[in-house]
Amino acid sequence: MPTTVGQFTFDAETSSISGPADYMRSDDYRRTIESIEAGTNHVFRAGCEFSPTIEIALLVTIQTNYAGWAGAQQFHARREAGLIPETGEAPGLFAECNGCDAPIERPNAAGLCDACRA
Repeated sequence: MPTTVGQFTFDAETSSISGPADYMRSDDYRRTIESIEAGTNHVFRAGCEFSPTIEIALLVTIQTNYAGWAGAQQFHARREAGLIPETGEAPGLFAECNGCDAPIERPNAAGLCDACRA
């Protein structure tokens, strides 16, 4: 009987894993499997201790990596669409100093940069 976690299924009869095709073809998936086989994947090692079966530990590890990979894909797509600036200035993370209009990351209560505070 197949075991499913998130987007991934392990079929014990065929010893195969299925999931989103674009991820399954990715280097991230390949590296995750290689690190599991090498015994260096910390998520899998912890999963083996806390999961009810090794199949679930395997699928949780792959699902965890997939979540990060999918988030990165989404981020890059939004950047390419111009929704995220190429510079370090992310919308909402920076403000302008009320004294000199310089971009500041953490304004004080008066909205001043370090130079204008002095």
